[in-house]
Amino acid sequence: MGSGAVGSLATTHDADLDELAGDVIAVDAYIELHQYIHSITDDWGDYVRNDEGEPISHLIGFVSRLGPILDSGIKPVYVFDGGYDELKEDELSSRANPDAKENFLEAKEEGDQSTANHYAHKKAHVTDFMIESTTNLLDAMGVPYIVAPGEAEPQAAQLVQEGQADYVGSQDWDVMLYDVPAMVRDLRTNGCTLVRQDELLNDRDWTLDELRWFAILTGTDYNTSAYQVGTYRGKQIVNKADSFEEVMDKAESYDSSIDRDRWLRVLDLFENQELETGFEPEWQPFNLDAVHAVACEQYGLADWQVQSRMKNVDNSDLF
Repeated sequence: MGSGAVGSLATTHDADLDELAGDVIAVDAYIELHQYIHSITDDWGDYVRNDEGEPISHLIGFVSRLGPILDSGIKPVYVFDGGYDELKEDELSSRANPDAKENFLEAKEEGDQSTANHYAHKKAHVTDFMIESTTNLLDAMGVPYIVAPGEAEPQAAQLVQEGQADYVGSQDWDVMLYDVPAMVRDLRTNGCTLVRQDELLNDRDWTLDELRWFAILTGTDYNTSAYQVGTYRGKQIVNKADSFEEVMDKAESYDSSIDRDRWLRVLDLFENQELETGFEPEWQPFNLDAVHAVACEQYGLADWQVQSRMKNVDNSDLF
């Protein structure tokens, strides 16, 4: 997702959660929601649901992962997308499968589990209910969150730039196209990986601007890549260019259909986005009873799902 080719350039470093104790991680909430609804599923590949038929895969995921993270002393703050630029809406719409839900239901009715799983993955998307129930759970956990005016990644980067967070937590390589020292990937119950921006740039002898040029050449969530331009050729083009105009000129020699106006708008989006400033996250002491009331009594998670992951959480030393 995002600028996948940027990931092919990066060096990652494994880290234990204890190494980040006391650090604040501004986490891209939508990325985590997408992870959970795709990985925590029933036999048909659909969301796990409670007795009311409401999806709870995402809540199971947050409970399972956040318990060990909070217990390690990490202080997460979740950042939700407030909206997408029309370029991203257009690009994501071009990848969507509008018939996925209908095909899933048809395969399920026919008892075709393999086909149902295939279309369940394609139809899964974050809903308003998932967002509301997640923020209710975060409130119960005492974990702060912010809804960005636009997208989560630049807002999370803004929190780092303002000194309100130490890292951005995401799976989206677009994070590296903002001015952040490092990102945390694969934040799990037993560790994570770190990617440092200075390493990424110094290894190529690039500036942040040049990394953005490379990302646009090879495709982002706002634009498709230039035809016949992959990682190797993209690096060659950037290394020889002195401006984005030269990058586009060279890209056109491989793909005459590129939309220069669109590419210029994408570059501007990485340089300028609407952001909330002055947000100061506040954490509250963890209260297992409050979490149980929301997760189990309100949304129907099983008692053991909460107890197994959260019974040992104690963040009192952070206050």
